[in-house]
Amino acid sequence: ASKYADDSPTSPRAPFIASAFVELGSYYLTGINNSAIQPNVARAREIFTYAASYFGDADAQFHLGMLYLDEQERDPGYEDQKGHLVTLEHTQSDWFGGYNKLALQYGTDGIIGSSGRNSTGNSDGKMFRLVNQGVVGLSDNIEMMYVQIYEDRDFDNDSGQTWASFGVRPVYKWSDVMSTALEFGYDRVDPQADGERSRDLKKLTLAQQWSAGNSFWARPQIRVFATYAKWDGGRYQAASESIDAGDDDGLTFGVQAEAWW
Repeated sequence: ASKYADDSPTSPRAPFIASAFVELGSYYLTGINNSAIQPNVARAREIFTYAASYFGDADAQFHLGMLYLDEQERDPGYEDQKGHLVTLEHTQSDWFGGYNKLALQYGTDGIIGSSGRNSTGNSDGKMFRLVNQGVVGLSDNIEMMYVQIYEDRDFDNDSGQTWASFGVRPVYKWSDVMSTALEFGYDRVDPQADGERSRDLKKLTLAQQWSAGNSFWARPQIRVFATYAKWDGGRYQAASESIDAGDDDGLTFGVQAEAWW
C-alpha cells in the first residue's frame, strides 16, 4: 500500500489503495498469530487516519471512530466535537483527449481530523482542500496523468498545516501492450506553528510497463520500476518503515503487478 500512498484520492484505483491501508491497519490492531506483527494500536490508528482523511475511506473512518470511542475514557482532556464537511466536484470529459476532475472541500472543527490521538488538542478549526487531476492525450502515442493538491488546515491551537502536492506521469506507448512511464512528484508541508520549518519531498520514477491494452488505465499491468526520492531527513515522515530516521534520500526498485476487479 505504501508504494501507492501518494496516488490521487480521486484516481480510479484510490478505493483499492484505501482498502489495502484498512487491511494493514486491521493487522496492526489485532496482530497476526505466529508472526512478527504484534498488536500496535498506535500504528493502526495512524494508518486508519491516513486512509480516512486522505482517501476518505468509510471503513477507515469507522475503525478510527471506534478507536476514539474506546479511548475516550482514558483521555480526560477530550471533549465531544462536531464538524461539517462540504464537497463540490466537477468532471470535464473530452478534455484534450482525456478528462479533468476538480474537487473542492471545506470542513470545520471535529470532522477535519489529524494523525495521532487527540493531537489537535480538541481544537476548533477549518480546512480547505482543492484536488485537480486528469489524463490528457498529448499525441497518438503519448498520454499524461497529472494531479495538483492544495490543503490548508487552520486550527486555533496552531497545530494545522498547509500542504501542496504536484505530480505528472507521461507515458509513451511503444505498442498496444508495452509502454514507458516517467513520473515526477513534489510535496511541501508548511506547519502553522511559529518556529516550525517547512519540509518537502521530491520523487522521480522511471518504469517499463506491460498492460492488457493501450489505454492509460488498461489493467492488468506489470511494471518494472526504479524510484529516486529526496526529502528533508528527520523532518519529513516517510511512509515506508524501511527508511531510517535522518535519511534524506533513497532509491527503490522492483517489479509490480496491478489488477482491478
